[in-house]
Parts: sequence; C-alpha cells; structure tokens
Amino acid sequence: MGKVGERVCLEDVVCPGDRLPEPGIYTLLVHYAERPWPVLPDPCCPPSDQQSSWIRSGVRFSIDKGCAEHDPCACPGVHGCLDACGYVCQRQGSSAGGVEPDPDLACAMDCPPPLRSRYDGWHWDPKAGVPLACVEICEPRGFEPCGSKPVLRPASHDPCKVRRHVYRTRQLFELVRECHLERPRLEPLSWLDGWDGIGLPEMSWADFARQCHEPEGGFPLWFTRPLRTDGIHEVSIMLMAVTKEIRTDYREARRVPLARIVPCEIIENGGVEFARGVRLRPTDAWLGAEINDDESTLFYGPVIELVLRGAMLRDPCGTMLDGRPPGAPNGPEHARNGDDLVIAFRVERKPRAASAA
Repeated sequence: MGKVGERVCLEDVVCPGDRLPEPGIYTLLVHYAERPWPVLPDPCCPPSDQQSSWIRSGVRFSIDKGCAEHDPCACPGVHGCLDACGYVCQRQGSSAGGVEPDPDLACAMDCPPPLRSRYDGWHWDPKAGVPLACVEICEPRGFEPCGSKPVLRPASHDPCKVRRHVYRTRQLFELVRECHLERPRLEPLSWLDGWDGIGLPEMSWADFARQCHEPEGGFPLWFTRPLRTDGIHEVSIMLMAVTKEIRTDYREARRVPLARIVPCEIIENGGVEFARGVRLRPTDAWLGAEINDDESTLFYGPVIELVLRGAMLRDPCGTMLDGRPPGAPNGPEHARNGDDLVIAFRVERKPRAASAA
C-alpha cells in the first residue's frame, strides 16, 4: 500500500471486468495465492516440453463493504514459562498447556473451496482473506496519479491498527510480536502521578519529606511480575540526588544511602523467593542530615533519580525487567529488555519556615 496516506489506483485491487464498488468504507483483505512457474506464453495450451514444474507463492487483494474492527496486536494469555517452540506447539493444539489453541484450528480440516483463477494466472481462495486495513473509496481530489478514476486511501479512523500477513499465518504474526514472552515491567507510581518517563515532574518538598519518612519504607515500587529477591540489592536499585554545589554552581550526583531495600509480597517458587514490589528505606543519619537539618544540601531543590538495572532483575521465567516506563507502547518493537530504567523528578526548594518549625 506504500506510505501511510498515499493513494493508490483502485485497479490495483479490483480485477479487470469486475464492477467498481461505490464510494465508502471497505476492508482491504489479503489472500494467499499461487501460480505455476515459470510463466509460459500460453498457459492454457503449453507445448509438452514447456510444462511448468514449479509453484510460485504470492498474495492477492480484495475488498469487502464495511470496516472489520478487531485487534490484531492482542496476544493470547500465556500462563507459565514458554519458549517459542512450546508456544507454537500449544497454539497448534499438539501440546497441552497454558496457551489457548489458535481459533484457526476450528477450520483446519475444512475442505477448501475451488481456487479462483483470474486473468493473471494466480489461484487464490476468495473466502480466505485476512483483514489488512480499513480503506475509503473516494472520488479523486486535485492531482491524482490515477487520473480521474476512483482511488483508494486510508480510512480516517486509523488504518495502521490492522496488520496481518497472509492466510493462516496468525502464529507467525504472534511470534514476530514475541507473544510467548511476558516481560516484567514497572507498575504506575502512586507517589509520582502523571510521570511518563520523558518529562521531569516536580514534587513539593512536603510530599518528598513525607515520602522519605514513610514508616513502611520510602518509595514503593511495584512490578507486573514478581522478581527474584536475590537480584534486589543496592547495585540493581539505586537512589541518587543531583544537587547544586553552592560555591561553583555545579551539579553533583550523590547516592542516597539506603538502610534497606525491603521486598514486598514475597512468594516462593522452586525454592527461590520472589517479590512483587520493593520499598526503599533511607538511613536515619541521611534523613536527619538531609531532610530535617537546615544545612541540608537538598535545600536548593535537587533532581532525584531512581535507577533500576534491568539486567539484574529477573522474573520466575528468567526474563529481565523491561526498561520501558509505565504507559510506554507495548510490543517487541518498543521493548527494552534488560535496559536501565531511570525515574527522575525535581523537588522544589526546601522552605525555610517549614524547616525552622
């Protein structure tokens, strides 16, 4: 179809001799097709020494009235740890497990209808099309590469959300999206509303001080899947404060000493402990010097950086933490498996009146 928004001639989809459809919204379908190869000058009556001995595979397109709404990006639920081979076996129904069989299996034994042979020699099943995109058939406007003939253009609702390959290739599509992997990710932060992983939000001094003094442990972090507790330590999870150096106006990064990284909601699996979340508890000495004391180096408003080293944080399947922040797009094209995740925010200046009180 070319680039998003590019218009193509309707003849690229409708075969010669077929009636042109009326303007409106349609579903563009792609069909598996095949033809004898090599192509002979007269495929109907070839000489005996020019019989085609090979089959060439390809695709053909058709359109149906209306827009087929579905979510091709959705992965089936996966329960347990699977490699790509196990995933395929369970989707094909040849192995029982925690993945539902592919719905295409319901028609796997159906007798296919006669294949359609058109003007170009391609044979394809007109009933076995896979939705590719929603398109609009419209009258041409201004300069058109197709002259004055009707054209196809992407429908306005979102032509990019439907992406399929060809007939009966749902599993290939799922493997490309790595549906057999469920990466652990960071849950949205309750103490930093609206953080998108890009901007630098600001937290009030009062909220920051309250969070640091939280009795159960300062800054809670929750994950979509439990992580091994032996990988949770001061090297895999670090809290940094970037402060202003008073004499030269430089910025200095200092590591906040943590009395303890407290695992939360611990479970055991195969003799190994896993935790659904952690809490970061600064030392009492740091709280006294930097939060309660008027001579705190945080007085001018620090930037706080919480760093998670994804390569050390593993779930029960051994999969590393995905470094994408909460709300980032899903799918392997966006994945940052094992990358560092940096949570950064600015703290407002420490009010003198509040510290004196």
